[in-house]
Amino acid sequence: MHHIMSLIEFGLNRASEADKQALFSNVVAGLSGLIRASQGLQAAAMLAVFGFYTEARATIRGVYESAGVARMLAHDPEVSEKWMRKNEWIPDRRSREFAAAMAGGDEDAKIPHQEYYKRASASAHPSALTTLPYMFDSNGNIRAMLYPEFNADLFISLSNEITVEALFVAYCFKNALADPDMMPPDWYRALAQHAREFSGLPLDHLEDDWEERERRFRSLHSQVRPAEEIDDFLRAHPNSAYNLKQRAGEGVNNIHPGQRAEFGQSSTSTDTGS
Repeated sequence: MHHIMSLIEFGLNRASEADKQALFSNVVAGLSGLIRASQGLQAAAMLAVFGFYTEARATIRGVYESAGVARMLAHDPEVSEKWMRKNEWIPDRRSREFAAAMAGGDEDAKIPHQEYYKRASASAHPSALTTLPYMFDSNGNIRAMLYPEFNADLFISLSNEITVEALFVAYCFKNALADPDMMPPDWYRALAQHAREFSGLPLDHLEDDWEERERRFRSLHSQVRPAEEIDDFLRAHPNSAYNLKQRAGEGVNNIHPGQRAEFGQSSTSTDTGS
């Protein structure tokens, strides 16, 4: 789980480096939901370590909902706008519908999500199943459990559940990306390896042409100009703030050539200045 969480952290940090002026509702909704899911995983793990097993499972359900909905909102600006501006709550069925759409319209893709949601809800709600153990021991004797107690079997089982959920969050992040080629291929390869090792399954559908993916990744990043070139580039660009000022007959002493016209970003930006 520690390694999976590191992959999630790397991805969320990378996505959070976006230009604030380029943030639209789907980016904000998707990214903030996935960050909440990441913190939820941490909270569930800490609750499990201290013996709060029922509360940890209730937290896991929130992680599942947050990550699933975030994945959907990242690709739906209209719905994400309502989610953000009107503070609307998105039901999990919308997330399941998106899962089916990702599977090419295969309605069977909803089934694992429905089954998990049903089981997670049973653990999260104050049902007799989740509540009576606080009053009775396994032999039916009255014993008020006012403080958590360590149970090795429950801890191992819950640790596995949290790790599964961490994998789910990581893949929700993957499926929320506008273009998968923007993430390093090693990130995908490591995530697939963790999924195989944890599940014990071959998961052949996670295999990819890693050399080709690496080539595309390097090709995209090769298009980004180094920061030290930005001043010369913007001096030559007709719509940089530097040249706009000159054409308007205004002084240019108060503006650095590396600033762009609209938002005045410093020369550390890799924006084209147009």
